[in-house]
Amino acid sequence: MYVTDLPENDKAIIVNVLVSLLYGCFFCIAFFSQRIPAALQVSNPYYLHLTEILSLMSILCLNLLLLFILYTRKRNPESTLPSNIQLYVIFQPMTLFAILNGIPQIVTGLLLGILPLLILFNRKQVFYVTCIMWIEIVGAAIAVSTGVLPNAPLYVDQVKPEQVPLTFLLVQILMSAPIAAVIYIMGHSLMQGIILKEKKILELSRTDALTGLWNRRYLNEILEHEIALINRNLYCLSIIILDLDFFKKVNDSFGHTVGDKVLLATAEVLLKCARTTDYVGRFGGEE
Repeated sequence: MYVTDLPENDKAIIVNVLVSLLYGCFFCIAFFSQRIPAALQVSNPYYLHLTEILSLMSILCLNLLLLFILYTRKRNPESTLPSNIQLYVIFQPMTLFAILNGIPQIVTGLLLGILPLLILFNRKQVFYVTCIMWIEIVGAAIAVSTGVLPNAPLYVDQVKPEQVPLTFLLVQILMSAPIAAVIYIMGHSLMQGIILKEKKILELSRTDALTGLWNRRYLNEILEHEIALINRNLYCLSIIILDLDFFKKVNDSFGHTVGDKVLLATAEVLLKCARTTDYVGRFGGEE
Protein backbone atom coordinates (compact mmCIF):
# COMPACT_ATOMS: atom_id res chain seq x y z
CA MET A 1 0.00 0.00 0.00
CA TYR A 2 1.25 3.49 -0.89
CA VAL A 3 1.42 6.26 1.71
CA THR A 4 -1.17 8.26 -0.21
CA ASP A 5 -3.57 5.31 -0.04
CA LEU A 6 -3.60 5.32 3.76
CA PRO A 7 -6.73 6.55 5.55
CA GLU A 8 -6.57 10.13 6.82
CA ASN A 9 -6.39 8.99 10.44
CA ASP A 10 -3.41 6.73 9.72
CA LYS A 11 -1.59 9.62 8.02
CA ALA A 12 -2.24 11.79 11.08
CA ILE A 13 -0.80 9.08 13.35
CA ILE A 14 2.38 8.79 11.24
CA VAL A 15 2.95 12.56 11.27
CA ASN A 16 2.12 12.74 14.98
CA VAL A 17 4.84 10.21 15.82
CA LEU A 18 7.43 11.86 13.54
CA VAL A 19 6.78 15.35 14.92
CA SER A 20 6.90 14.00 18.50
CA LEU A 21 10.35 12.59 17.75
CA LEU A 22 11.39 15.97 16.32
CA TYR A 23 10.34 17.77 19.50
CA GLY A 24 12.13 15.06 21.48
CA CYS A 25 15.30 16.04 19.61
CA PHE A 26 14.68 19.71 20.45
CA PHE A 27 14.35 18.77 24.12
CA CYS A 28 17.58 16.75 24.10
CA ILE A 29 19.50 19.59 22.41
CA ALA A 30 18.25 22.14 24.96
CA PHE A 31 18.83 19.75 27.87
CA PHE A 32 22.43 18.89 27.00
CA SER A 33 23.29 22.45 25.87
CA GLN A 34 22.63 23.63 29.43
CA ARG A 35 25.23 21.18 30.66
CA ILE A 36 27.95 21.89 28.10
CA PRO A 37 30.11 24.94 28.97
CA ALA A 38 30.94 25.69 25.35
CA ALA A 39 27.25 25.84 24.45
CA LEU A 40 26.44 28.12 27.40
CA GLN A 41 29.02 30.63 26.13
CA VAL A 42 26.92 31.32 23.02
CA SER A 43 23.42 30.45 24.32
CA ASN A 44 21.07 32.07 26.81
CA PRO A 45 20.34 29.58 29.66
CA TYR A 46 16.87 31.06 30.27
CA TYR A 47 15.76 30.47 26.71
CA LEU A 48 17.37 27.04 26.63
CA HIS A 49 15.20 26.15 29.62
CA LEU A 50 12.22 27.71 27.85
CA THR A 51 12.95 25.50 24.83
CA GLU A 52 12.89 22.47 27.14
CA ILE A 53 9.48 23.46 28.48
CA LEU A 54 8.08 24.18 25.01
CA SER A 55 9.34 20.82 23.75
CA LEU A 56 7.73 18.91 26.61
CA MET A 57 4.45 20.83 26.25
CA SER A 58 4.44 20.14 22.49
CA ILE A 59 5.02 16.41 23.07
CA LEU A 60 2.22 16.38 25.66
CA CYS A 61 -0.19 18.10 23.26
CA LEU A 62 0.74 15.70 20.48
CA ASN A 63 0.13 12.70 22.77
CA LEU A 64 -3.30 14.08 23.68
CA LEU A 65 -3.99 14.60 19.99
CA LEU A 66 -2.84 11.03 19.30
CA LEU A 67 -5.42 9.71 21.78
CA PHE A 68 -8.08 11.75 20.00
CA ILE A 69 -6.96 10.37 16.62
CA LEU A 70 -7.10 6.78 17.89
CA TYR A 71 -10.57 7.39 19.36
CA THR A 72 -11.82 8.94 16.11
CA ARG A 73 -10.22 6.17 14.09
CA LYS A 74 -12.23 3.61 16.03
CA ARG A 75 -15.54 5.49 15.95
CA ASN A 76 -15.37 7.06 12.49
CA PRO A 77 -12.51 5.74 10.31
CA GLU A 78 -13.45 8.03 7.39
CA SER A 79 -13.21 11.27 9.39
CA THR A 80 -10.68 13.84 8.14
CA LEU A 81 -10.93 16.02 11.26
CA PRO A 82 -7.86 14.53 13.04
CA SER A 83 -5.60 15.03 10.02
CA ASN A 84 -6.77 18.65 9.63
CA ILE A 85 -6.13 19.36 13.33
CA GLN A 86 -2.76 17.61 13.10
CA LEU A 87 -1.75 19.79 10.17
CA TYR A 88 -2.58 23.02 11.99
CA VAL A 89 -0.88 21.84 15.20
CA ILE A 90 2.42 20.93 13.50
CA PHE A 91 3.57 24.42 12.62
CA GLN A 92 2.59 26.44 15.68
CA PRO A 93 5.29 25.23 18.13
CA MET A 94 7.78 25.34 15.25
CA THR A 95 6.99 29.03 14.87
CA LEU A 96 7.93 29.61 18.51
CA PHE A 97 11.17 27.67 18.12
CA ALA A 98 11.99 29.64 14.97
CA ILE A 99 11.37 32.97 16.77
CA LEU A 100 13.87 31.85 19.40
CA ASN A 101 16.42 31.29 16.63
CA GLY A 102 15.58 34.34 14.51
CA ILE A 103 13.22 35.34 11.68
CA PRO A 104 15.33 33.84 8.82
CA GLN A 105 15.04 30.44 10.53
CA ILE A 106 11.24 30.74 10.38
CA VAL A 107 11.39 31.15 6.62
CA THR A 108 13.85 28.27 6.20
CA GLY A 109 11.73 25.99 8.38
CA LEU A 110 8.62 26.84 6.42
CA LEU A 111 10.27 26.15 3.07
CA LEU A 112 11.54 22.79 4.30
CA GLY A 113 8.22 21.92 5.88
CA ILE A 114 5.92 22.45 2.89
CA LEU A 115 7.02 19.63 0.57
CA PRO A 116 6.91 16.68 3.03
CA LEU A 117 3.41 17.68 4.14
CA LEU A 118 2.20 17.61 0.54
CA ILE A 119 2.86 13.87 0.51
CA LEU A 120 0.42 13.13 3.30
CA PHE A 121 -2.12 15.93 3.58
CA ASN A 122 -4.72 17.52 1.39
CA ARG A 123 -3.04 20.14 -0.80
CA LYS A 124 -5.72 22.76 -0.08
CA GLN A 125 -5.23 22.36 3.66
CA VAL A 126 -1.46 22.67 3.24
CA PHE A 127 -2.00 25.87 1.22
CA TYR A 128 -4.27 27.39 3.88
CA VAL A 129 -1.83 26.53 6.68
CA THR A 130 1.05 27.97 4.66
CA CYS A 131 -0.83 31.26 4.22
CA ILE A 132 -1.48 31.40 7.98
CA MET A 133 2.21 30.78 8.61
CA TRP A 134 3.26 33.66 6.33
CA ILE A 135 0.91 35.99 8.21
CA GLU A 136 2.45 34.86 11.50
CA ILE A 137 5.95 35.37 10.10
CA VAL A 138 5.17 38.95 9.03
CA GLY A 139 3.64 39.59 12.46
CA ALA A 140 6.75 38.24 14.18
CA ALA A 141 8.99 40.40 11.97
CA ILE A 142 7.03 43.51 12.91
CA ALA A 143 7.19 42.56 16.60
CA VAL A 144 10.97 42.07 16.43
CA SER A 145 11.64 45.32 14.56
CA THR A 146 9.51 47.32 17.02
CA GLY A 147 11.14 45.73 20.07
CA VAL A 148 8.05 43.83 21.25
CA LEU A 149 9.91 40.54 20.74
CA PRO A 150 13.67 39.99 21.11
CA ASN A 151 15.61 39.00 18.04
CA ALA A 152 17.04 35.45 18.24
CA PRO A 153 16.97 35.48 22.08
CA LEU A 154 18.40 31.97 22.25
CA TYR A 155 21.88 33.33 21.46
CA VAL A 156 24.01 35.54 23.67
CA ASP A 157 25.44 37.61 20.81
CA GLN A 158 22.03 38.43 19.36
CA VAL A 159 21.51 41.55 17.28
CA LYS A 160 19.50 44.13 19.20
CA PRO A 161 15.89 44.55 17.96
CA GLU A 162 16.39 48.24 17.13
CA GLN A 163 19.26 47.17 14.84
CA VAL A 164 16.95 44.91 12.83
CA PRO A 165 14.94 47.21 10.55
CA LEU A 166 11.48 46.01 9.48
CA THR A 167 12.38 46.60 5.83
CA PHE A 168 15.27 44.12 6.08
CA LEU A 169 13.05 41.42 7.62
CA LEU A 170 10.22 41.98 5.13
CA VAL A 171 12.64 41.79 2.19
CA GLN A 172 13.89 38.42 3.51
CA ILE A 173 10.32 37.18 3.78
CA LEU A 174 9.26 38.50 0.36
CA MET A 175 12.34 37.01 -1.31
CA SER A 176 11.47 33.62 0.20
CA ALA A 177 7.79 33.79 -0.79
CA PRO A 178 8.37 33.00 -4.51
CA ILE A 179 10.58 30.07 -3.52
CA ALA A 180 7.81 28.76 -1.27
CA ALA A 181 5.31 29.20 -4.11
CA VAL A 182 7.54 27.29 -6.54
CA ILE A 183 8.06 24.50 -3.99
CA TYR A 184 4.30 24.31 -3.43
CA ILE A 185 3.45 24.23 -7.16
CA MET A 186 6.15 21.68 -7.96
CA GLY A 187 5.19 19.53 -4.99
CA HIS A 188 1.52 19.74 -5.92
CA SER A 189 2.22 18.74 -9.55
CA LEU A 190 4.51 15.93 -8.44
CA MET A 191 1.95 14.51 -6.02
CA GLN A 192 -0.86 14.81 -8.57
CA GLY A 193 1.22 12.78 -11.02
CA ILE A 194 2.01 10.15 -8.38
CA ILE A 195 -1.63 9.89 -7.31
CA LEU A 196 -2.83 9.53 -10.93
CA LYS A 197 -0.26 6.80 -11.57
CA GLU A 198 -1.27 4.99 -8.38
CA LYS A 199 -4.94 5.16 -9.38
CA LYS A 200 -4.08 3.81 -12.83
CA ILE A 201 -2.05 0.93 -11.36
CA LEU A 202 -4.83 0.19 -8.87
CA GLU A 203 -7.42 0.20 -11.64
CA LEU A 204 -5.32 -2.16 -13.77
CA SER A 205 -4.91 -4.56 -10.83
CA ARG A 206 -8.69 -4.66 -10.34
CA THR A 207 -9.92 -5.00 -13.91
CA ASP A 208 -9.96 -7.76 -16.45
CA ALA A 209 -7.55 -7.01 -19.30
CA LEU A 210 -9.90 -8.16 -22.07
CA THR A 211 -13.36 -6.91 -21.06
CA GLY A 212 -12.49 -4.07 -18.70
CA LEU A 213 -14.86 -5.56 -16.10
CA TRP A 214 -13.82 -6.11 -12.47
CA ASN A 215 -11.62 -9.18 -12.13
CA ARG A 216 -12.04 -12.15 -9.78
CA ARG A 217 -9.69 -10.77 -7.13
CA TYR A 218 -11.57 -7.49 -6.81
CA LEU A 219 -14.96 -9.22 -6.97
CA ASN A 220 -13.96 -11.19 -3.88
CA GLU A 221 -13.00 -7.95 -2.11
CA ILE A 222 -16.32 -6.37 -3.07
CA LEU A 223 -18.19 -9.44 -1.81
CA GLU A 224 -16.45 -9.30 1.58
CA HIS A 225 -17.30 -5.61 1.88
CA GLU A 226 -20.94 -6.11 0.91
CA ILE A 227 -21.35 -9.01 3.36
CA ALA A 228 -19.96 -6.79 6.13
CA LEU A 229 -22.55 -4.13 5.24
CA ILE A 230 -25.31 -6.75 5.29
CA ASN A 231 -24.31 -7.90 8.76
CA ARG A 232 -24.38 -4.30 9.99
CA ASN A 233 -27.49 -2.95 8.19
CA LEU A 234 -29.47 -6.19 7.67
CA TYR A 235 -30.48 -5.59 4.07
CA CYS A 236 -30.61 -8.04 1.16
CA LEU A 237 -27.89 -8.81 -1.35
CA SER A 238 -28.33 -10.41 -4.78
CA ILE A 239 -25.59 -12.26 -6.64
CA ILE A 240 -25.99 -13.45 -10.23
CA ILE A 241 -23.43 -15.86 -11.68
CA LEU A 242 -23.83 -16.72 -15.36
CA ASP A 243 -21.80 -18.28 -18.11
CA LEU A 244 -22.11 -18.47 -21.89
CA ASP A 245 -23.50 -21.77 -23.16
CA PHE A 246 -21.45 -23.60 -25.79
CA PHE A 247 -18.72 -20.95 -25.61
CA LYS A 248 -16.07 -23.62 -26.24
CA LYS A 249 -17.72 -24.39 -29.58
CA VAL A 250 -17.42 -20.72 -30.55
CA ASN A 251 -13.67 -20.82 -29.91
CA ASP A 252 -13.24 -24.18 -31.64
CA SER A 253 -15.31 -23.21 -34.72
CA PHE A 254 -14.38 -19.57 -35.24
CA GLY A 255 -11.18 -19.07 -33.24
CA HIS A 256 -10.29 -17.26 -30.05
CA THR A 257 -10.41 -13.85 -31.72
CA VAL A 258 -14.14 -14.25 -32.34
CA GLY A 259 -14.52 -15.69 -28.85
CA ASP A 260 -12.94 -12.53 -27.43
CA LYS A 261 -15.39 -10.40 -29.43
CA VAL A 262 -18.28 -12.41 -27.97
CA LEU A 263 -16.96 -11.78 -24.44
CA LEU A 264 -16.61 -8.06 -25.17
CA ALA A 265 -20.15 -7.85 -26.57
CA THR A 266 -21.49 -9.71 -23.53
CA ALA A 267 -19.65 -7.33 -21.20
CA GLU A 268 -21.18 -4.32 -22.98
CA VAL A 269 -24.69 -5.77 -22.66
CA LEU A 270 -24.24 -6.49 -18.95
CA LEU A 271 -22.88 -2.99 -18.27
CA LYS A 272 -25.84 -1.40 -20.07
CA CYS A 273 -28.25 -3.46 -17.96
CA ALA A 274 -26.50 -2.77 -14.64
CA ARG A 275 -27.46 0.02 -12.25
CA THR A 276 -24.91 2.46 -10.87
CA THR A 277 -24.92 0.53 -7.57
CA ASP A 278 -24.24 -2.83 -9.25
CA TYR A 279 -20.89 -4.50 -9.87
CA VAL A 280 -20.20 -6.42 -13.06
CA GLY A 281 -17.11 -8.59 -13.31
CA ARG A 282 -15.48 -11.49 -15.09
CA PHE A 283 -15.03 -14.34 -12.65
CA GLY A 284 -13.01 -16.43 -15.09
CA GLY A 285 -13.26 -17.81 -18.62
CA GLU A 286 -16.83 -17.17 -19.83
CA GLU A 287 -18.23 -16.82 -16.28
